[in-house]
Amino acid sequence: MDDPNPFADSHAANYGASTKSYEPLETPPPYHDSAPADTNASAGADTRSYAHYFQISPEQLRERLAAALKLQKLQPEGQLELEPDLYAPVWVTATVVAALFFAHSVRLLVTALVHSTPLDTVTEYSRLTSCAFLFYAYTGLAPAAVHVIAGHVLGVRVHVTLPALVCIYGYANAAWVPVAVASSIANVLVASSAANVFGWVCVAAGAVHSGAVLFRQLRDVCDAEDAARWRPVLVAVLAVHAGFACAVKAVVF
Repeated sequence: MDDPNPFADSHAANYGASTKSYEPLETPPPYHDSAPADTNASAGADTRSYAHYFQISPEQLRERLAAALKLQKLQPEGQLELEPDLYAPVWVTATVVAALFFAHSVRLLVTALVHSTPLDTVTEYSRLTSCAFLFYAYTGLAPAAVHVIAGHVLGVRVHVTLPALVCIYGYANAAWVPVAVASSIANVLVASSAANVFGWVCVAAGAVHSGAVLFRQLRDVCDAEDAARWRPVLVAVLAVHAGFACAVKAVVF
């Protein structure tokens, strides 16, 4: 008798019929771990939550910078609250620090050329560090103090958030850029004996202009019934700003 053909269809269909029936093993469903794999995921989410504050169009940035330099409101007419951005507190302030450091270096260069001193003393990077610390500390801590004192100590209901306050201080710093440019030009044209006097003039101009921006933005941020309690805060804001201007004179000019 011929042997069965293992490649025949009938043989393949009956293969294993005489053996024990095969039951496939039940595979458990994939395990889903609800716990985050990365312990720093929440920190990353918190960082991403601030990303929209830096998403500002060039047109809006130019409009706000022009409004700050022209002593106008940063927000459009009829809009009570300011939509904040952190571009000005970070990058505009960095531009201010660089401009002031350049003005200081120009003054040292002119002095070195007049008195025939070595030029290696022109660049003082410690001044750059001090200027950056001064401006960033003021731009971040001053609005935080205003927010805490007004809202939590005096109980004044203000229509401005903490990011909006930081934004206002950032755009107020823009007034120091033309001051730095004027100081750089004057250091070349003005005699060294009058440089200190002109430095005070530049500081006064920057302080008055930036203080006017703060005053215009903050004077109407509370309700009428809280105006009496808000007024001392506004006076303190201007007083601290005057002290900040004196610190700028000591560090830069």
